[in-house]
Amino acid sequence: MNEVTLFRHFGTKEHLIEAVVGSAFGQDKRPAESRGDGGAHGLRSDLESFAVRYEALLVENLPLVRTMIGEIHRHADCQQQALKGIFWPMRAALVKRIALACSSGEARAGLNPAVAADLFAGAILASVLRRSTFRKWRDYADSDYREAWVDVFLTGIAGPPVPAR
Repeated sequence: MNEVTLFRHFGTKEHLIEAVVGSAFGQDKRPAESRGDGGAHGLRSDLESFAVRYEALLVENLPLVRTMIGEIHRHADCQQQALKGIFWPMRAALVKRIALACSSGEARAGLNPAVAADLFAGAILASVLRRSTFRKWRDYADSDYREAWVDVFLTGIAGPPVPAR
């Protein structure tokens, strides 16, 4: 397909990117949300499940994710659409689950669930990007990274609050 046909159909590069994001990350293509019940599964299990699903979503769509990272600053008009399509649905479920953990005592009271969720998801994104870029520089399995990150994260959110500097 040539460029003229693309622009006749989509009008702008922003609309094309929105369509691609919608196609790759639309409601029917997103992994199921976290159970968020805090019941028999527990926070560790829910975090591990989130990590596996989020990593799979990123890996499956890595070329698109890399393109979006490279292009998003040039196309502010579609930034919200891209973020809503790619990151916000799973982020919202993770924020909800961490908030539940705070209220149930699984995580310390006063923890900001949104910040904690961004830290958790950001580490997974960084891991996926690092592993895809430095394939030969891997001295541990993906599952080892996820397990260690969940351990570190749980230790950080379960302990006493760290005084502000």
